[in-house]
Amino acid sequence: MRENVPYTEEDIKNHQAISAIIQNKLGQILIFRHKKFDFWTIPIGKVKEGQTILEGLKEELFEEVGIEVIDSVLLDTKTQVYNRRGLNVAVTHNLFSIISYTGEPFNKEAEKHSDMTWIYLKDIPSLEENISDSMRMLKKYFKIK
Repeated sequence: MRENVPYTEEDIKNHQAISAIIQNKLGQILIFRHKKFDFWTIPIGKVKEGQTILEGLKEELFEEVGIEVIDSVLLDTKTQVYNRRGLNVAVTHNLFSIISYTGEPFNKEAEKHSDMTWIYLKDIPSLEENISDSMRMLKKYFKIK
């Protein structure tokens, strides 16, 4: 992970986060190259105060990739503590699989994501080591070495 990351005020508060496995008709999953954190990741985002994780999931996926979630399933939840600006920040990651959606995914936030691509699960190990904790959760869930 890069040093001197420009954390926002939301980044340094304890929060719920969502991440989503979105598959295309070929069974590939959608991934991004995240600019701020300089890693490969599935779509990720913060759940706003007062939102449920499902509301946060739907809002984030519409904002990031322009899809409307119809059905999803929560696969895993993990809390991790990060040191940000000298503070311990607890982030509870909620990993979802998107079962069905409307719209065609595209990179709506090019200012945040330099690349967007589709990859087979089996090819995830070929990515460089710099991947998000959400990608690590995905690897663990699917037992990918």
